Amino acid sequence: MVAQDKLLEQFEKGIAAFEKGNFAKAERLFDKLLKEEPSYAAVYIWKGKCLQEFEEHQAAYEAISTACNLDPTEGAYWFELGLFKYTIAITSIKKPELCGDCGKFILPEGNSLAATDYYKSALKDYQKAVQLNPKDAEAYYQMAITSVALSDTQNACLQLQKAIDLKHPKAAKYRLEICSN
Repeated sequence: MVAQDKLLEQFEKGIAAFEKGNFAKAERLFDKLLKEEPSYAAVYIWKGKCLQEFEEHQAAYEAISTACNLDPTEGAYWFELGLFKYTIAITSIKKPELCGDCGKFILPEGNSLAATDYYKSALKDYQKAVQLNPKDAEAYYQMAITSVALSDTQNACLQLQKAIDLKHPKAAKYRLEICSN
């Protein structure tokens, strides 16, 4: 078996373990992979997802950011970074005791760590994702959800229309809920 095939097989095993909810096994597989191939950007995304499951927010952020730095032209990585920040915003609102100041590493320039700051930062990542992949319906949909969280319904409706045009399965229903026309 070629070394590249072996790496891909191990990567797929890690994803399968993650999808079965076995995050510890998945993380071990991803760590082993990164020892063999430290520039495997996609592995950092999945490692970050595992760390997020363990509520290791800073390590998760660092892993996902590493993927973006290793391959800044991959829109899916920017989408994942935006989704991570969006999730941190939700956590900081719904369970502030769980998050605390977990976002200081994301927004080091800000003294206040308001959810809106995370939302704004997530929005920038989603914009980068669609700039790199203009056909990413999920990124447009997430931009809409994030815009609603920022009380920008007008922009949300524009993003939802783009998501609808790209056949996003939930966009039309959500657009009916929040847009007047």
